[in-house]
Amino acid sequence: MAFASAPVTVATTATALHASDADGQSLLVSNVGAATVYLGPAGVTTSTGVPLAANASVSINSLAGGEVLYGIVAASTCEVRVLRQGVG
Repeated sequence: MAFASAPVTVATTATALHASDADGQSLLVSNVGAATVYLGPAGVTTSTGVPLAANASVSINSLAGGEVLYGIVAASTCEVRVLRQGVG
């Protein structure tokens, strides 16, 4: 399985953290910024998302084909780093 990594700037609108993959994939998301990033599906908000604190990481295993994880911040922007496995 191939790997890919990239920085993503998360904004105050739902921001896709990676590209969709037809075969599914696993992710490691690291918040390298100072703000809390809220994670969830398309349309995520700061009220509905799962918080990822500054300097924290989360591993998400076995996303189904076509699933995409999104992030959003309350103000300004915040950088996360995303490592994907299973990139096809």
